[in-house]
Amino acid sequence: MSKTDSQRIEELQDHVYALQQLLLSHILAFDAVDREATDATFDIALSQADATLTDGRARVTIRIEAMIEDLKKTRD
Repeated sequence: MSKTDSQRIEELQDHVYALQQLLLSHILAFDAVDREATDATFDIALSQADATLTDGRARVTIRIEAMIEDLKKTRD
């Protein structure tokens, strides 16, 4: 892998982390207003994650499930 590729991968990882933090802040703000809606959203996301298993994308399912668990821990 070239140095340029490594730098690009690092940039993309930084962008993903920033988006995850932004998503977390939005979820926590929304959760403070309507926890039941947040729970319903988590349920929908988990069911969509299960669909990725049928597409052979188990890594995606595992990441989504882990993110949701982390979010639930953060708000408690």
